[in-house]
Amino acid sequence: MPELKEILANTYCNAVAEYFSRNKLSIDEDLTNLSPQEQEAALYQIITNYSAEKSKVIEKWANTPLEELQGSTPDQAISDLSSLEQVFEIFTHIARAADEHPPALLIKKLQQYGNDAVSQLYQLAVDNRDGEPPADYLFAASVITLGTMVMDECIEALITLAYQVEKEPQLEQIEAALKLHKDRTIEPILERMGDTGFGNVETMLLYVLACSGANDDRIYRLIRSAFRTMDNKMHAILCFEVYGDGRAVPMLRSFLEKNAHGLPDRVFHQIVGTIRRLGGNTEDFMNAHHHAH
Repeated sequence: MPELKEILANTYCNAVAEYFSRNKLSIDEDLTNLSPQEQEAALYQIITNYSAEKSKVIEKWANTPLEELQGSTPDQAISDLSSLEQVFEIFTHIARAADEHPPALLIKKLQQYGNDAVSQLYQLAVDNRDGEPPADYLFAASVITLGTMVMDECIEALITLAYQVEKEPQLEQIEAALKLHKDRTIEPILERMGDTGFGNVETMLLYVLACSGANDDRIYRLIRSAFRTMDNKMHAILCFEVYGDGRAVPMLRSFLEKNAHGLPDRVFHQIVGTIRRLGGNTEDFMNAHHHAH
């Protein structure tokens, strides 16, 4: 008879695969006719719809009695697990089996083991940070689980992990996981940032702060410092835009007044767009830019 971990992994993967083989993820409109911002919004909506449908499929799987489990449901089987070792074995088996987020009921069960679960997830991510499939599946599953579990220790683990990785896609996964914690990230990140400058990790952490949804003057001051000191201004400009504080407008306008003619078009238009979204006027810059080109 197959082991529990194999039954859960196989039925989980099959449930997701079968649903989406019958219900293809489709794009109903021609995105090429949309502006970049409209394309981004349309794609975001498509992904949101996909995630919502997938959640329904997984919930149905979790609560459907399975013959392989003698009529028990996956939810019941996981709830009955009595040790972190058992839960983690199933977690890693499912993560290896498919490039899918771990099911929510498994993450909920892991959270019951608190710091011990966080430590094991962190170590699993570290051990698989440089691998190819299925190692990168294990890394991704660990990171998204640390982003989903509502514990301060998860935030600390993700920040520490960010300094252990070198590949950009992995740093992006950590960023996405940290953003799930929203304003709970503020104190841990500010404590880590200090006066270390703005390398790749610090730049990512700054963007997480900007996306936290908090109105915290320390975040604004940190973005302002990044804009003044970083050679590549784009990261700080994006942070100003997503943070949404109109106090950045005079600084951005002043920067354009001094540097507009030497800026790449991409940077120029990003600054102009940010000023507009923060409520500032850019007509004078656009007229000058048009005449210069």
